[in-house]
Amino acid sequence: MGGVQIHVGALVRHLDRRGISQTVITSYKPGEPRDQHQGDHIRVRRFGVPVRRWRQLWALPAARAALDATTRVDVVHAHPSADLAALPIALWAAHRHRAPLVVTLHSSALHTMRAVNARLAALKVLGHPWEAIALRRAAAVVALTARTRDRVITSGADPARVHVLPQPYDQETFTGPFDDPSPEVPHPRIVFVGRFSAEKGVTVLVDAFSRLRSPAQLLLIGDGRERQRIQAGIRRLGIGGNVTVCGFVPHRTAAAAMAHARIVVLPSLFEEAGTVVVEAMALGVPLVASDIGGIRQTAADGKAALLVPPGDPVALAAALDEVLSRPELASRLGAAGTYESAGRGWGETGERMLGIYRDVLTAPPTP
Repeated sequence: MGGVQIHVGALVRHLDRRGISQTVITSYKPGEPRDQHQGDHIRVRRFGVPVRRWRQLWALPAARAALDATTRVDVVHAHPSADLAALPIALWAAHRHRAPLVVTLHSSALHTMRAVNARLAALKVLGHPWEAIALRRAAAVVALTARTRDRVITSGADPARVHVLPQPYDQETFTGPFDDPSPEVPHPRIVFVGRFSAEKGVTVLVDAFSRLRSPAQLLLIGDGRERQRIQAGIRRLGIGGNVTVCGFVPHRTAAAAMAHARIVVLPSLFEEAGTVVVEAMALGVPLVASDIGGIRQTAADGKAALLVPPGDPVALAAALDEVLSRPELASRLGAAGTYESAGRGWGETGERMLGIYRDVLTAPPTP
């Protein structure tokens, strides 16, 4: 599960506790049930074929389910990221059910996404018009940072319909104490948590790690299409004895790994806000991250993180070395993160989202 899935999961669980009936339509993940009831009021429907690539094959059956006229729909809420299907399905569903559309921008083809490879270039080009239509027709647009809000308004969205709900974190999952999930790995540890995809910059991190002057261990928690390339780079650089590739782990295990880290690192080439940023801050763990998108704002204008240019392994290595060698800097970053993450739990954010739903249900229809 990536940041978007964690965000949606936490939101629907909060709304479920408030008695809100919800159907979540998403892509199929091998091993998960196709149709699943969770909590008291949640139905999760997963569509697609069990393959690692061509995730968009979930779109056609998902669209049929979203357009089902036998289901009462009051609000349609889209959570687009690096996925072409979410916005057109949501637009059609909102039209079919005469329901207001809410869009949370986890990654914007217009304002965030960078064409760092051919796949992302295609997603950016093809996603651009769908996002422009959705932002124009949405009854409410939710941005994770003020930066994205300002850009969405500049591109023509009605300011009255654009809201900022800063990226929250799951307080229950990220409250200790935590047992060490990797007691065999020596300290100090640098931990990355995320998908192994081009935009996450893991190959840049591996390159940077090979340049460190300070002794450290690197834990890579995640999986994805770039895994073979990442492992080949580890072998080529001769750092396999100091790098552990953990694969996907439960969210609580990832939280424990981060809690026992000296540094959490997010080397992304583009990012909207970064769930891991808020999670590291909540744990009081020093953060080194790319200075892109809304990460600077999420990390309190850089007070809670050491920020570096994206895609620069030399600068990233220097920043990691600086935090490893300066305990007072590490302590200051961790303390700032703890302070700034206060109030970012799902209780506050979920209630604000529920307020947005109520507002769009009573507002005049979007032209």
